[in-house]
Amino acid sequence: FHSYPLSSDFTDDICRVAAERNVPVMIPTRPMMNWRFRTIPIESIGEIAARHSGTTFIVSGPNYLIEYQGLVKLMKQCSNVLYEIACLQGCLDFYNTERNWIARCFAIEYAQWFRVLLRGMQVLHLPIPLGGTTLLFRRAELERLGGWDGHNVTEDADLGIRLARFGMRCEIVETTTLEEANYRALPWIGQRSRWLKGYAITWASHMRNPLELLDELGVSGFLAFQTLFLGTPVGFLALPLHLLLWASL
Repeated sequence: FHSYPLSSDFTDDICRVAAERNVPVMIPTRPMMNWRFRTIPIESIGEIAARHSGTTFIVSGPNYLIEYQGLVKLMKQCSNVLYEIACLQGCLDFYNTERNWIARCFAIEYAQWFRVLLRGMQVLHLPIPLGGTTLLFRRAELERLGGWDGHNVTEDADLGIRLARFGMRCEIVETTTLEEANYRALPWIGQRSRWLKGYAITWASHMRNPLELLDELGVSGFLAFQTLFLGTPVGFLALPLHLLLWASL
């Protein structure tokens, strides 16, 4: 088990879990990079993946607080999953939900996303858009998919669709990673705009050959993809029209 930390915050937990599971762990004496920004460029994760020589690859950022038992669950479940399950996805939540109304709304959204919607999509065998952290990949399948798209700002969601197109599945793990909810209006707008842009790019990228996409995802997967990746940005763009219609009633 090799760990390539972008910061030193995560190192102690990794060592404890690896020792408990009797897994030899190799960690550099210092973080690979010293990030001054809260967002880690996806190209850097790709660089780490290229250096990584193990059979599995766990993604978690320095600003996330993954619970100790969560690491244990990921390691245990990794050895028990079926071959077609190429990725394990943990749930995300927030540690500052009491901050204000925006943070509480964010917490409600994440709760229904990870614990209701994604679990329903898993049961129905629909393509699952991956989250940005607490991901465990089989290295061989990750390389087969081509890794992350450095030009897509929602690269994990795009990777989830490519996973489904290759006939592989993602499984949701009952473990929670805490992050800080974006509780200020302008940063929230910027973050949400970036997500919508990424969904639009993902939709356009995969829709270059609609018939091929339909064949690989099947009818139900194709419709789910359209609903999520086209319906989400279109719904936000149509919001002014909704408000006008509501005001006219």
